[in-house]
Amino acid sequence: ESVESSYGDRLITQYISNNLKLKYDYIRLDGQCKSALVGSGSVEGTLRLLPKGYLEKIWDVVPGYHFITEANGKVTDLQGNDIDFTKGRYLGDIGGIISSNKLIH
Repeated sequence: ESVESSYGDRLITQYISNNLKLKYDYIRLDGQCKSALVGSGSVEGTLRLLPKGYLEKIWDVVPGYHFITEANGKVTDLQGNDIDFTKGRYLGDIGGIISSNKLIH
C-alpha cells in the first residue's frame, strides 16, 4: 500500500487477494521499496492504483521495472499489457501498475 492513500484502495486489494487466495498485508511503503520487495522475493506482488487522469512518469517506473524483470518477475498495466516506455516522459493513462513474481500474474 502506498504512503499516499490516493494510490491504492484497500477494498480492491482485499477483493483481489481473497479471489486469488493470497495473504495480504497493508505495508505502507513508497518509491522503489515495493519493487525491491517483489524483486527480492519478499512479497508476491504489488498493486498501484493511480488517481483518475494521473499520468505516470517514466522515471518513477523504469528502475523498479528493471529490478523486477531481471529477477524474472512481471510488471504490467492494470489490463495486463506490457508497459510501453516509448511514449516519452509519461506512460499515458494506464490506470495503475501490477508487479509480481510471475507466479500470480
